Amino acid sequence: MTVAASKKFAAIGEQVKFNIEARYFFGSPVARADVQYYIYRSRYYPWWWQDEDDSADFGMSSDDEESDGGYYGYGSDMVKEGEGVLDASGRLAVDFEVPQPGEKESWDYTYRLEAQVTDSSRRMIDGRASFTGTRGQIMANARTDRYVYFQGDTAKIVVTSDASVAPASVTLKFWSAGRRLRSRTKTAASTSATNRNSKSASFPRPGLTPTPEAKAATTT
Repeated sequence: MTVAASKKFAAIGEQVKFNIEARYFFGSPVARADVQYYIYRSRYYPWWWQDEDDSADFGMSSDDEESDGGYYGYGSDMVKEGEGVLDASGRLAVDFEVPQPGEKESWDYTYRLEAQVTDSSRRMIDGRASFTGTRGQIMANARTDRYVYFQGDTAKIVVTSDASVAPASVTLKFWSAGRRLRSRTKTAASTSATNRNSKSASFPRPGLTPTPEAKAATTT
């Protein structure tokens, strides 16, 4: 049995289709079987909130996280339930509209459909699939390659987006002791799966006004 969502990310108000398909081991479709499904939501944590070694600490592989939505499924709330019947090809499509979050909810959610199929012999099998409902088209994060820099050091800043749409440009703003030093806007150069964009910039000595000779941010 397979369950798949038509999108990995969907904005509020968009329609997402969950496609359910069941077949016997010998290849024939599980035709006209009953389907019971439930849709749950849980708070979404971008992948950059998780350290590289976290999966090993929890005894999980990367494959487990990809197929099961990671270990961020705690505290799930059921938002919809329903039932249906597989067609002659053993398929059923379930449409779901990403709901509007509450006024005080300033985060995104993962929506997971869990389906249970029961054939005429009362044999049961289940499957699941999930997607992320977002409040916008882009979720971005910035981090440096280390925490402490000395005068004259070049800080490498990695900007990442965790959405299907890569940002067209990235604006970097630098602050020191509550005073903005400068702002740089650069065209995003990466269109990889994680939409990674690395920016390098030289920091002036704290308390001094940056000079025009300060190294401009460059895309690597």
